[in-house]
Amino acid sequence: MVLTKPRVLLVYPPISKMDRYGSELGVFGGKQIPLGVFCLAAYLRQQGYSVQAVDAEARELTNDDLVAELRAGSYDVLGISSTTVAFHRSLQLAQAVKAARPETIVVIGGPHVSSQPDHPLQHEAFDYAVRNEGEETLDELLQRIADHGDPRGVRGLIYRQNGQIVVNPCRPYIADLDTLPFPAYDMLPDMRIYSPPPFNFKRLPVANIMTSRGCPNACTFCENTTFGRQFRMRSAESIVANLSIGLK
Repeated sequence: MVLTKPRVLLVYPPISKMDRYGSELGVFGGKQIPLGVFCLAAYLRQQGYSVQAVDAEARELTNDDLVAELRAGSYDVLGISSTTVAFHRSLQLAQAVKAARPETIVVIGGPHVSSQPDHPLQHEAFDYAVRNEGEETLDELLQRIADHGDPRGVRGLIYRQNGQIVVNPCRPYIADLDTLPFPAYDMLPDMRIYSPPPFNFKRLPVANIMTSRGCPNACTFCENTTFGRQFRMRSAESIVANLSIGLK
């Protein structure tokens, strides 16, 4: 039997400068591509899914805008990437989606889930949570959704069973980053909406890239559970190939 893959919309939630920086002076913090959702989008596309990624912060989209996009694209699954600072906005988005399209499956991932895996599913608006690196876990979850399978055994997944929150064991980190596709930059409508902090670039437009994952250090101010302490790098050839995308 051929299973229909769910259509997926991945979103970085709409947060304000006040949310992120605690001040409207946050403009000096710059605005950069949230690589997490665009890396996930590229990976899912490689696996044959119909997927779109949206940076609602940079595009200044509202929850109503995102609900309209869900409807227009007939998406089955909404994936939200959330930091702790943005969690309240992620929750508001999930609640708005459930109110407008209750059949939509809502999955949350990102640093907040990785650091507090049992917290997001205390809110009914989230159906699943994915911790640490999301590519393989989200792909496996979507396969289970497609065949109406049981989420038990999906490593890195958090779900509910009989009213209880179940936190599955973590999935091993991806050892060879060269096996991953480059972020789906083509899903960005306009690169000119991004700019790093002042004095961090020579000219616009600018794109950030990911050359490694993981950090062996233990800085008290840094949340490193998402990519772990096992340092992994793309090869030099892969990094140059990624850079060449912006030179075309």
